[in-house]
Amino acid sequence: MKKQGTRDVHGRLIHTCAVEGCNRTGHGKHCNVHAMRLRLHGDVGPAQIRRRIPSNTPPADRLDIIGWEVDADGCHIWRGRLDEYGYGRVDAIKGAPLRAHRVSYERANGVELTRDSYLLHSCDKPACINPEHLRAGTQRENIHDMWAKGRARPWGREQEAS
Repeated sequence: MKKQGTRDVHGRLIHTCAVEGCNRTGHGKHCNVHAMRLRLHGDVGPAQIRRRIPSNTPPADRLDIIGWEVDADGCHIWRGRLDEYGYGRVDAIKGAPLRAHRVSYERANGVELTRDSYLLHSCDKPACINPEHLRAGTQRENIHDMWAKGRARPWGREQEAS
């Protein structure tokens, strides 16, 4: 491993990553892994990059391995991958990835949700996996919840002035 202050073959200085506990090197303040996370997420994340999780690990166990952070509202914000809508994703043993909040709810309540089941977030944070912030409902209830909270507008209706 190259030491801090050495140069690469192109003459650029090589530095040790500024993240505590990371001993990788890079050309700027951070190694490539932490620099990319900073660009994509706005923070450098955990000091140690998570190890690969074996493919036969059940989704409920993946929740504990990957983890969450508790925010000021008591939300358990998923630290893993997010989909394009901001919901946490957790890999299944076989098949498509699952939404992390569904896995959390199933584990906490000892139930298995059907594909057409809906979970409503009382906190309105898609990345929250706190089972206390989730309740089972229907698509209709989910839509009315969005309308009531101003996250969507009823189709064909003008938004009322507040």
